Amino acid sequence: MEKFLSDTRDRMLGVLGMNKRNLYYVNRRNTSSGIALAKDKYKSKAFFAERGVPVPETYALIESYQDLLDHDFSVHPKRFVVKPNKWSKGNGIMVVTKVQKQSQPKNFLASGKLRQWWQNMSDRYDRFVYPTLSESDQYFRVGWVIYNELEFKYACARILYGSYSLSKKYDAILVEECLVPGSDYEVFCEWWLADVRVIVFNHVPIAAMVRVPTEASEGKANIAQGGIACGVNIATGKIDRIWIAGQVYQSGYFPEEYSHFDGYRVPFWHEVLYYSSMIQFFSDLGYIGIDRVIGDDGPMLLEVNARPWLEIQNVTGVRLDALLSKVADLQVHTPQKAVEIATSLFSPHEHRATSANKGLALSQSGMVQWVQDGVRQSSDVIITVSVTKKLTYLSPDVAELLIQGISSRLVSQGSVITPLEKYKVDESLGDHQVLLGTNALQWYVIQPVHMMKRSTSFLRLPSALQGDDVVMLELLDEKLHQVAKQISLSKILQPTNYLEEMDAFIEAKGHYNPQFTYAFPTSKKISSRRQALRMIETEYRGKRRFVSPFGQMLYDYMDEIGHKISLIEAYKKQDPDAIRVGNELLYGWFDDERVQEAMDVIQTYVATTAVDDDLLTGQELLSYIRSYLDDRGLWEVRVIIDSTVSARMATRLWNNITLAVSTRVSFGRNEIDAILAHEVGVHVMRYLAWQKSGWYILRKGTAQYVITEEGLALCAAEEIYKSYNTDYINYAIYWKYILTMNADRSFDRMYAFLCAHDYNPRRTIMWAFHLIARQKKWVQDTSDEALQWWLKPKIYLDGYKLIEKISSEEKSKLMCGKIAVKYSDFIA
Repeated sequence: MEKFLSDTRDRMLGVLGMNKRNLYYVNRRNTSSGIALAKDKYKSKAFFAERGVPVPETYALIESYQDLLDHDFSVHPKRFVVKPNKWSKGNGIMVVTKVQKQSQPKNFLASGKLRQWWQNMSDRYDRFVYPTLSESDQYFRVGWVIYNELEFKYACARILYGSYSLSKKYDAILVEECLVPGSDYEVFCEWWLADVRVIVFNHVPIAAMVRVPTEASEGKANIAQGGIACGVNIATGKIDRIWIAGQVYQSGYFPEEYSHFDGYRVPFWHEVLYYSSMIQFFSDLGYIGIDRVIGDDGPMLLEVNARPWLEIQNVTGVRLDALLSKVADLQVHTPQKAVEIATSLFSPHEHRATSANKGLALSQSGMVQWVQDGVRQSSDVIITVSVTKKLTYLSPDVAELLIQGISSRLVSQGSVITPLEKYKVDESLGDHQVLLGTNALQWYVIQPVHMMKRSTSFLRLPSALQGDDVVMLELLDEKLHQVAKQISLSKILQPTNYLEEMDAFIEAKGHYNPQFTYAFPTSKKISSRRQALRMIETEYRGKRRFVSPFGQMLYDYMDEIGHKISLIEAYKKQDPDAIRVGNELLYGWFDDERVQEAMDVIQTYVATTAVDDDLLTGQELLSYIRSYLDDRGLWEVRVIIDSTVSARMATRLWNNITLAVSTRVSFGRNEIDAILAHEVGVHVMRYLAWQKSGWYILRKGTAQYVITEEGLALCAAEEIYKSYNTDYINYAIYWKYILTMNADRSFDRMYAFLCAHDYNPRRTIMWAFHLIARQKKWVQDTSDEALQWWLKPKIYLDGYKLIEKISSEEKSKLMCGKIAVKYSDFIA
């Protein structure tokens, strides 16, 4: 008996019960206002939609019998959903399909209850109408039952009566979009829509499952009514358990009919976690369950549950109480951080392997590097992969190079693959060959392709680089890189309370001035970075005169690093004069003629479709981008769907090159060529040129390179559009210029200015907040009009005007790396 009780305690240790859930988590972490919001599906949908969370479209909210009698359901799409606004356990939800009139219909008004209901309603509102089914043209199918209009409204009336509401009191009818599962999500939707439920606590997603409808559940994703549930690994998004009629099966032991679920990865998993955390950031709910459906464009919110049921513990094997205690005291300021915590805390080994997201092809170009006589040397090699050998093998000529040196390593795409401390020489390998074995591949995903070795332009010799200068210039480049990498403006610029202030701004309908907080570096850190820069300047500028023009690039870059350090300090002190000087030095001041031109554009602009062509579906878009990259030999560039990305397409240039594509906007078949010319033809190719050169300055960028690069990208896109006789350079870059110029106003006054001049009345308050916040970065009290702003958003128009004036030959010369126009004479 004692052993039985001991075993029971061990099994139950860390399991969350209903009483503790209610007492410690629901009652203490969830406010009454948050719970009320979650109960009201209509209000919660509108609330989260305003804050950028994708939700189904709402067609109508019917709140009275009179509204129900008057409502014309025929105006809705062929398929739609009718549900109680405050439903419980999925009861009362009707998936409705409009169907054709049936032959020889029966007069359903003979039904006593139906006839009496219609009589009462008609008498009540003095609108006596007595239609028969034979006179009605509209039919609705719900499941296998076909209703005429009167019968259908009678069924809807049960919702108004409160038959399905949580409190059994009067309710409202919600008519909304019928969601369609995405192509990668359809596997769960044989009997109707499956939903993904995620439990979130303290902003961190801690458990997840997919609830799958079955024939037994009559198409409902409800476990209690006969559905099944698949446990999802938070770190990977893969299914590793399945619950069927009270029986749990582990991965590898799924019943044959459900074996295809085993190891299946839920699509858009990163977005599922991100939006789950984001929803909690905006609600007054510290412990919630979130249900959604996943379409081709990403996850779509179904509902927020302030008292999520505890069956997820049986499905996933997760002991909620134990996990909740792990994250209860964590300080989580952003959804991105919450997702990082979730994937690392609950599955650290898998997360390290998957989050690195590093890929190697079967063959690719690279280099070996080593230090000899205090100087780092390098030599180009071809790197191949073997999945049958364990060790790393070098060709004799490569091994010979490394004999005299130390700290040898293998590099590809600008990242260190592995140190070359242990290797063997293979006489059978051709010159400049490295063969990687499995010991070096444990953190990499192998892509079954062979990558082409590209040739890239580089700085001309000897005019840009004199032989006697090279070693010292390399050392200076390395030292400046070490200082610059500690000054990440993008990280310091992001307010730590960004979402909270955005929520307050939306709640106040734009009549609010955010009070931003920042994680500025300490005065000691700022001082140490400035001191390190001074030591480099004294060592080189004070004692060394370079013959090579390339040296001037590095000196200009040294000045720019100093300006960035001063600007960080100025914003930390909120010093208006120093802020203006720092911004002007980095990004330049406003041009009067350009200001007038921008004002003329935004006052006369009429919104038009950029390119009149067919729109691509999500799958067509991905296939097109992949084909575009393959045709150019860019197999190492990853393409992902990321519905959280703020731009239409974003290039992420880190250890791996990634194109993040938003599916929340549409792309034309011709338009996508111009966008790819911008993102790939400029941003990616300049990054690849840096990888070939090896100079850090061409990775981080010479002084004012960003103006040149964005101008190149805009001009490259416009060249594509000109071939379609369509103007590309539209009002967006002019808007950024004018809005930046007006950023000396308070935040709410900038919003009023935006509303008065913006052509698009459909812009959301959230969109306006993001746009204005870009100009107000680093300002703490945004009501203080004495404080200046961040001028970087204006450089898009500056760059376009700069690049459109230069020749095609000069533009091509600038593609050697992140270099500014004024250094183009250095390039062959």
